[in-house]
Amino acid sequence: MKKILFTILLSLLLVPVSMAGPKKGVKVYVALSPAGSFEINARPKGKVKVKGDQISASKITVSVKRFKTGLDLRDEHTVKKMEPKKFPKVLVTNIKGKAGMGKAFIVIKGVKKKISFTYKKLSEKYYRATFKLHLKEFNFSGLKYMGVGVKDEVKIVATLPVER
Repeated sequence: MKKILFTILLSLLLVPVSMAGPKKGVKVYVALSPAGSFEINARPKGKVKVKGDQISASKITVSVKRFKTGLDLRDEHTVKKMEPKKFPKVLVTNIKGKAGMGKAFIVIKGVKKKISFTYKKLSEKYYRATFKLHLKEFNFSGLKYMGVGVKDEVKIVATLPVER
């Protein structure tokens, strides 16, 4: 009887997790040297428009002051390197995609670059885009603390809501 009750309770606890579905957010995957990694999490503003197999958006923004890594000191260092007083947001504009591939422009610390990304539909409400950036192209330097440095290439995964 205890096993049956435990099984029922466990299944009730797992149902909300499996039904939660995707959530809006940006994750930046940062690799460290000589070893290790961490994630930067942020909340984007903006939505994608969907028409057939095409997506578009005029702009998506992310406030750099709200970057979270899970460690307060690392949050402080990350935000400081983004120079939030001069460059308060990361901006992605002219977003266009078709059949899972897309192009856009990204502005980080005042530097504008064209990017290519892949995307996929997660649900009727969300799409996920993935791309990589090289930090040196955006004038980042001195990314080292106590002998541990940040590798140049980072991976970005953005889960964005569909405009209704």
